[in-house]
Amino acid sequence: MKVKDSSITFSSGRTRYANLGIIGLGADDDVSEGYDGELWAPHERDNPYCEQLSREDLAELADYMIARWQEWKARNAAPV
Repeated sequence: MKVKDSSITFSSGRTRYANLGIIGLGADDDVSEGYDGELWAPHERDNPYCEQLSREDLAELADYMIARWQEWKARNAAPV
């Protein structure tokens, strides 16, 4: 998965917009982009107008975000 500027490109070739590359996870498991846009929502699975991400795309997204948070923790929350 690659995040560049405001674009996410999954290994599958599927792309999504994420304003400034910001990806968030809400308490309801919705995945947001930017400040308030929706990237993926579990309750939208049956919406024919909403192209869904595959399980592989979602796993790739989770792995990406886990790595980002681990890198952030190592830089910012490590003992001094």
